[in-house]
Amino acid sequence: VSSVSVSVSPLQEKFRAVSKESQRGRRRESKAQVFELIEQLRAKGRDNRGSVSPPLSLLQGRWRMLWTDDAELLSLLETPLFGTASDVLQDIDLPSGRLDNVIDYAEQRSFFNAETQISPQEGRRRVDFGFKGAKAVVRGLGPLSFPVPVSGWFDILYVDPRLRVTTDSRGSTLVFEKADDARTSREEISNALNLKDEQSDSATPQKKRGLSFWSSRLRLLLGGGKEESQKMGGGLQRRPEREEVLECVRMLSVLSEGLECRQEFVEGQWRVVWTSGRLRAFRLKMKIE
Repeated sequence: VSSVSVSVSPLQEKFRAVSKESQRGRRRESKAQVFELIEQLRAKGRDNRGSVSPPLSLLQGRWRMLWTDDAELLSLLETPLFGTASDVLQDIDLPSGRLDNVIDYAEQRSFFNAETQISPQEGRRRVDFGFKGAKAVVRGLGPLSFPVPVSGWFDILYVDPRLRVTTDSRGSTLVFEKADDARTSREEISNALNLKDEQSDSATPQKKRGLSFWSSRLRLLLGGGKEESQKMGGGLQRRPEREEVLECVRMLSVLSEGLECRQEFVEGQWRVVWTSGRLRAFRLKMKIE
C-alpha cells in the first residue's frame, strides 16, 4: 500500500482525461492505460514513503469515482430508468463507520444511494463492508427502498489527500479523486432520500401517480391503445427493447410493495403478450381460478 502527502496533480489530470475518454470505464480499451497509471502512483508512493498501511484519516470525506471495471456499477451509469449519471460519489464518515455510494442523475432528478457499514482493519489496508440497503429517487418520485444483501471488503492500493485506488472482493478496481466541488450537496441527497410518505391502507398519492405512469408506459410499450399514447406524449413507432419493458416491471413491483392484492384482479383468462424468456410463435393463454 502506498500513501504520500506530496502533490500528484499531473497524474490526477491524466486519470481525469482517461475517465472522460473512457466514460468512467465503459470503454474497456482504457483498462491497460489506467493500470499503468496506477503502477506509477504506487511506485511514487514507495519512493517517498514505504508505508505498510495508509493513515485511515485519509479516507474521510467525499470522493468522486473516475474509473472502474466493475460491470455491475458501470451498468448503472446509463439506464432507461434513471437516465445518464452526472456524478458517481462516495461519502465516507469514519466516526460513524458509514460509506454511502451515490449516483446522481441530475437531468432526470434521480438519485441512487447504497448505504454501507464499513469497518477498517487497523494497521492493514483492508476495509470490511456490508450493505445495509439502498434508496432511490426516480424522476422526482420516491424515495423507493431496495434490499442489498451484500458484504465483502476492499483493499486500498493507494491513497493520498487527492487520489484513492481500491480493489475489492469481487476483483474490481476503482479510482477516486476528492470531490469537494460536487454539484449536489450531501444535505440535498439526504433530504431527497429520507422524505417520509404518510402511510395509509391504500396507496399514497405519490405511489398512485407512479403506478399510473409506469402502467401506462408498459401498456404503450406492449401495444397499448390511444389513451396510453396520449398520456405518454405520443405513440411508440418501434419494437420495445427488453430493458424498457423490464424497467416498467421493476418499478411497478417496487411501487406496489405493501399494497393489497385483490383476488378479483387476478382471476380470469390472461393472454401472454410479452416474456423475457422464449416462447414459440403462437398465442398463449392461461386461466387462473
